[in-house]
Amino acid sequence: MLMFGFKMSWFQKLVVVGMLPLFFVGCLGIQPQIRLPSRNASRQDRIQAYDEYRAVVIRRTISYSRYGRHEHNRLQLNNGIVIYNPWSLVDIVGDNTRTAKFAQRYSTYKRNQRIMFWSSFAVGIAGTGLVLASSVFVRSSAVEEFAFIRSPVFWSGIVVTSLASVSMVLANPIFGTVAARYQRRSYRSYNRDLRARLGISRHDLYQGQEPTPPPRQGNPSHSRPSPQDHFEDTNPNQTNIQK
Repeated sequence: MLMFGFKMSWFQKLVVVGMLPLFFVGCLGIQPQIRLPSRNASRQDRIQAYDEYRAVVIRRTISYSRYGRHEHNRLQLNNGIVIYNPWSLVDIVGDNTRTAKFAQRYSTYKRNQRIMFWSSFAVGIAGTGLVLASSVFVRSSAVEEFAFIRSPVFWSGIVVTSLASVSMVLANPIFGTVAARYQRRSYRSYNRDLRARLGISRHDLYQGQEPTPPPRQGNPSHSRPSPQDHFEDTNPNQTNIQK
């Protein structure tokens, strides 16, 4: 076995094989563990934690395929961390929050979407099998070449496959669209639940702060905005239609 022009020993091969799982785990984008200060910590520490972990923007991507419109939402925190699943926020703010309630509804609708899609896919495979079976087992005579078309098994397969295809297409409009809506609601509720988790109010964020001066012309980096409670919900990025 050659790699980059060098012959590898059995020990080097073993090391490479052992590193492969770590490589794939890194590609999954696992969310980092976030540790917040306790409510008994100093107010400055809690405000600093809020400023670091508050949400700043929701980014949406809308794509199209043969199965319809698909919406993908991700939340960016002020420290650069990107959240893809609302349950990552529940680990931060707790279970008894609006963020957790919306995340639960998101998971329910997302699970129903997968169940409907893949069960319909399996039924469609079964219907295709009926169509193929009718063409194999129903023998055609010399007079009637396509005799299997009159077989009830053939038409049963056609009907089953058609209904399964329709069900696959409807899985996203029925459940996926609603799941994306609750995902955004969970993201929007996060900042308020984060303040409650840290035991601070909106008044605490601005107390003792001087008004932010306007940015200097040509160099806006000289001004640093104070911690905000609201954040941006960007317009969806429309992607090309997928075949």
